[in-house]
Amino acid sequence: MKLQLLLLVCLSFAACQSFTYTQSLAQDLAGFSLASYCNPKSIEQWNCGCACDKNPQGLRNVTILFNSTLQASGYLGYSTHHDAIVVVFRGTVPWLIENWIADLNTFKTQYPLCQNCYVHQGFYNQFKQLKSQLVTSFTSLRQLYPNAKVFVTGHSLGAAMSAHSIPVIYQLNGNKPIDAFYNYGCPRVGDQTYANWFNSQNFALEYGRINNAADPVPHLPPLLYPFSFFHYNHEIFYPSFVLFGNQHNQCQNAETIFGADGVIIAANVLDHLTYFGWDWSGSILTCQ
Repeated sequence: MKLQLLLLVCLSFAACQSFTYTQSLAQDLAGFSLASYCNPKSIEQWNCGCACDKNPQGLRNVTILFNSTLQASGYLGYSTHHDAIVVVFRGTVPWLIENWIADLNTFKTQYPLCQNCYVHQGFYNQFKQLKSQLVTSFTSLRQLYPNAKVFVTGHSLGAAMSAHSIPVIYQLNGNKPIDAFYNYGCPRVGDQTYANWFNSQNFALEYGRINNAADPVPHLPPLLYPFSFFHYNHEIFYPSFVLFGNQHNQCQNAETIFGADGVIIAANVLDHLTYFGWDWSGSILTCQ
């Protein structure tokens, strides 16, 4: 596995086209994503232990997004450090059956924003439960901070929801591109028609799907028939935060063997929980 990952690194630099990627910002947004798993009160007070320590400056005017029926969750607030409104969606919580049901609901549903586009029903349902809260909260923050940048992020299931939020936030932002959109361990959100549509839009000034080594989640739902799901563009692939640190490659196009698709056996759940070399599971368990 180590040799395979090293070969991927070497080959990909020659094979992939680059795009704008600010690693320090992506790491900060990963910290905000990690904090989304913590107790809501501790997020509001920015006192959630190791997760909040990733962004010690914290956030102001934090609003929690939550739906009890599907246990969908997220938050948003204003970062003085970045002068940005930060929108974050929480991923799958292992002990919440509603989150697992959403993950496993791989039926496709028609997507209303583009013709003949179909998306993962479970992920889309989760986002729809938070949409009205997102609209209200983002509008309020935009009134308070009219000139602030806009960042969007999420991990796992939260990564899928973050993708669904982008067209909505783009519209709320006056149809102006979002400043940065990075997510981590994102599953495939929709079919190829949806991915092509997403790629054709000018939703964000910089964005990317960040994948770690043999994380299985970016390989789900499967690419092949009868599932036929497809990623949108801009992959940032880290062969292993543990082995190679921040060494990575960027691929403009989705579904390339020089990214996560090149990992033959993508079955290491720990890789889903060690983005940027952090112990996500330990941090999550200690901030409840």
